[in-house]
Amino acid sequence: MKIAAFTTVAGSAGETTDAAQHLDNLRQQTILAEELAFEAMWLGEHHFGPYGVGDLPNPILLGADLAARTSRIRIRLMANIAPWWHPIRLVEDLAILDNMFCGRVEVGLGRGIWPYEGPQFHPNADPRKDKENRKLFREMVVILR
Repeated sequence: MKIAAFTTVAGSAGETTDAAQHLDNLRQQTILAEELAFEAMWLGEHHFGPYGVGDLPNPILLGADLAARTSRIRIRLMANIAPWWHPIRLVEDLAILDNMFCGRVEVGLGRGIWPYEGPQFHPNADPRKDKENRKLFREMVVILR
């Protein structure tokens, strides 16, 4: 059996833990997960959280931090929200991350789920605009490949 962990670096509403403490906790959790033979740490992408918790605007950058502190555990991004990124920047950042850590990175792509996140990046990234969002996502995947 393979076991992995997942996070969006979320806290509970009203919690007094600050961003630095959340990140330090995640670092400790990832190191422990590797020691316990977990296969991977999954990181999700979220922006502009209305509740003040759960934002992880750059899982690529956080993945680099976690991979540098470990030697075996895989870093999985679930998901980079393709319509919110410039395709060339996304593929370059993912490629350099994977090369820096000898193939320990795996990537999932998504379209986004929260309407308050997408429109800030692209007018057609709003998941309520299903047809436009799907078209933008397909274009991104073609460019990324």
